[in-house]
Amino acid sequence: MRRVKDQTEAELNLLPIMNLFVALIPFLLVGTAFFHMSVLNVSVPTQTDGLDVTDMTNKQKIVKVVMTVQISQEGFKVFGMSEELSLKELNGLTKHFNKDKKEYRFSQLTSHLADIKNRYKKSDTVIIVPDKNIQYNTIIQTIDAARKRMTGEKENFMFTNVVVTSKV
Repeated sequence: MRRVKDQTEAELNLLPIMNLFVALIPFLLVGTAFFHMSVLNVSVPTQTDGLDVTDMTNKQKIVKVVMTVQISQEGFKVFGMSEELSLKELNGLTKHFNKDKKEYRFSQLTSHLADIKNRYKKSDTVIIVPDKNIQYNTIIQTIDAARKRMTGEKENFMFTNVVVTSKV
């Protein structure tokens, strides 16, 4: 006759696994809360045959101006390019904004570009040319200053096509 061994039920100790999950889940949740990503649409220059600077609707010629903002350690230099404007008119668009106590004058840049946008409404392109030692944050603030202007609580978009390059 064969003897049957006593079979006892074994208890699973789930406490270490539960402790692992209790510590791991909050860690993962906190880690993902600090990751923020945003996208800013800019482009790089491309070679083309020419710019379409006129709009011939209603047989009226509308001038487009491409603005360029050079960022240096001294401040901003702003100038325009257009096939339709005379050299005197283009020189009237050129302006320098020197730094004020190590601070760039973003509000003055925005005001100048807004004046140009009001004169040449079809203009929508700005070229940003930073020097090699310009900080990334300064470049982003310059792009923001060229793209939109706050009037009260409303955003008015100005130069929505932004090109960032190292050469003019």
